[in-house]
Amino acid sequence: MSRKAKNKSANIVKKILIMLPIILIIVGAGAYLYTHNLLSKVNKKEISQKNSDLGIKKVALEKSKDDIINIALFGIDVRQKNDPTHSDCIMVLTIDEKHKDIKLSSVMRDTFVEVKGHDKTKITHAYAYGGPELALWTLNNNFDLDIKKYATVDFFSLEKIIDILGGVEIDIKQNEIKYINKFMGETSEILHDSVPTLTHSGVQVLNGRQAVSYARIRSTAGGDYERTLRQRAVLNAIIDKVKAKNKMEYPSLISKFLPLVETNLDSNEIMSIGKDVLISNIKTVKQARFPLDSNSDGKMIKGTWYLVTDIEETKNSLHDFIYNDIEPKGNHNEERKQ
Repeated sequence: MSRKAKNKSANIVKKILIMLPIILIIVGAGAYLYTHNLLSKVNKKEISQKNSDLGIKKVALEKSKDDIINIALFGIDVRQKNDPTHSDCIMVLTIDEKHKDIKLSSVMRDTFVEVKGHDKTKITHAYAYGGPELALWTLNNNFDLDIKKYATVDFFSLEKIIDILGGVEIDIKQNEIKYINKFMGETSEILHDSVPTLTHSGVQVLNGRQAVSYARIRSTAGGDYERTLRQRAVLNAIIDKVKAKNKMEYPSLISKFLPLVETNLDSNEIMSIGKDVLISNIKTVKQARFPLDSNSDGKMIKGTWYLVTDIEETKNSLHDFIYNDIEPKGNHNEERKQ
C-alpha cells in the first residue's frame, strides 16, 4: 500500500473514531427520549411519602432491605361512576433480587384491622375511606411494612390489559362457569356490548372479561379464600404471558398498559425496577395468602362478618415470606372444601 493510501485509511479511521462518541450520544439520546415518551403515559397520582402519613414505623424501616422492593397492588371494584372504591383485591408485589423471585402476597379483604379515623374494620374499606394513601397506611401500620409505592387497576382496565395480551390461560372448574357468565352479563349490560360466554370447564384461554369475571368469584365453597387464589392465578397468568412475549414487543405493550394503571411510581422508578428484574434474571413467582388459616377465624361482630386474626402471628408469617423467602405452611394456596 502506498504512503498516500495509508494516510487516507488512517484519516478515515480517525474520522470514525471522532464521530463514534457523537453517534453513540445521538442514539442514546434518541433511546432515552423514546423511553421517556413511553413512560410519560403513566397515569400518575401523587400521595404523601412521609412515613407518618403512610403508617411506616421504625421497626418496619429496620427490617427493610435494599434488595427487596415492595409495591402494593389494589384491584378496585368500580362499575358505576359514583361507586365506592373498595379494594376487593389487595396484594403486596415483592421483587426479591437476593432470592431471584417475585412474590405475590394476597391480603384477605375482610381482615379485621385498624383503619386510621375509622377504628377497626375490614381492610377493604380503607381504600374507599381514603384512597391509596390510607390503604397504604393500613397495610403498613397493621403489618409493620414500609410500602410507599402502589399501583391500582379497576375491573374495566384489567379487562383491557388482558385483551391487549391476547387473553390468559386459566383452568376453569365446572362450578365456576355459571358465575363467570353471570358477572360477564352484568359487565356487558354496563358497557352495552357482549363477549362469548363459557360453555365448558378445563384449561382454556380467557379473554379480558372472562378472566376478570373469574377473578371476582367468591360464591363457591371456599368463598373469599378461593377468590384470592383466582386473583393470583390471573395475575400470575398475566406475568407468564408478558414473559413469553418477544422483548421487542415490550415498548408497544408498555405504551398501552401505562394509561390503564394508576400509580405513584414515576418514569425513572419504573425504568429502574424493570432494569433490576432483567439484570437479576428473576423467573420464579411465589404466592401466599394472609392471614393463614392457623391464626385467623371468621367472627360476627355487631352483625357483620369479619376475618379476625392474630396480628403478631400474621406479621411474622408475612415477614418470613417477603424478607426471608420462607413460604408458609398450610392450605393458603389450595382449594377449601367446606
